[in-house]
Amino acid sequence: MSSEDGARELDALRGQDDAAREGILAGIAATPHYEPEVYFVAAEANNRVNRTDPNRTVGVVSAQLRRRAPLIAGPGAEGGDPSTEHLPSVPLPSPHVYLCNMYVDAKFRKRGVGTALLSAAGEYACAWSEQLGEAVPLVLSVDNDNVGAVRLYEKCGFEYLEKNDVFCVMEKWP
Repeated sequence: MSSEDGARELDALRGQDDAAREGILAGIAATPHYEPEVYFVAAEANNRVNRTDPNRTVGVVSAQLRRRAPLIAGPGAEGGDPSTEHLPSVPLPSPHVYLCNMYVDAKFRKRGVGTALLSAAGEYACAWSEQLGEAVPLVLSVDNDNVGAVRLYEKCGFEYLEKNDVFCVMEKWP
């Protein structure tokens, strides 16, 4: 899909009721168990150096409410396939807000951008907690060799659900 097509599709969503939007978003991972992804974006405001793009995006993270965990047969599951050793065998909490695709521009790391993005995602999870009447944690996975991200998540209060030699699964309860 071109960016022009995407802009038209987003324009089509404006002014429609929730049921119409839900139908359009069905192709964007909306299911009875998964809400559509939302994106939290950090932008550099009033950039005096780059006047052609004064509100340049410097960070982003996507979040998705998952009312139930995906079914993953890891090595600890009955009948687990040995070739799936890298998959988590720990059950994920249901519901949870799954975070992925987090990125902060290298020039803006260690300046609070990642923390602000995680805070916004945390507020999103709290809003779902209020709506559902139960605690909704944040859940994410990260490659072990992404040391900066792992440190950020630990600093922000995420705890390990699972860790193997490739990646770890972490959670943070509100």
